[in-house]
Amino acid sequence: MTAETLSRWSATRRSGYALAVAGEVVVAIALLAGAGILAESQATDHSRLHAAVALAVLAVAGVILGAVPRPSIASRAPVVGLALFAGAQLLESVGALGYGPDNDTRQNSIVVAHDIGVLATGITMLTLFVALAISAGAIVGGRSRLGIMAGVILGIVAVGFFLVRLAVLGV
Repeated sequence: MTAETLSRWSATRRSGYALAVAGEVVVAIALLAGAGILAESQATDHSRLHAAVALAVLAVAGVILGAVPRPSIASRAPVVGLALFAGAQLLESVGALGYGPDNDTRQNSIVVAHDIGVLATGITMLTLFVALAISAGAIVGGRSRLGIMAGVILGIVAVGFFLVRLAVLGV
């Protein structure tokens, strides 16, 4: 690959990440704005909470995308992890629109999206740990394969400790 081809490929990938984050931002803003129209009065807060969390996480991803001039695994892994987590929060936000005014009664079957979103949030939180460990491994180890593998191992160990803590303490 020539330097020009590599640069063009990198710019295309960068814009792809930015497009994905921007798309999720649009969905989050739409849910924040439209929750009052689409849901029962008390359920709007639940839906908006999840959309606001997604928006905050996407803001961090956007800062990473904007601050790093040369994309690398160290900057892309956290962006992917954050985007996945935000997507799970948006799924919960959509599902929260199906709750009734008491925010506990299921008004319609869209609540199933909230249930799936809860599961997805847990999985994407673990994925985010691994993504951050990959980023740390890439930064510490440079661009070597050994550094990235150290990050993967560190991420798996961190997730393992988290799961053990969860199982033992139940918290």
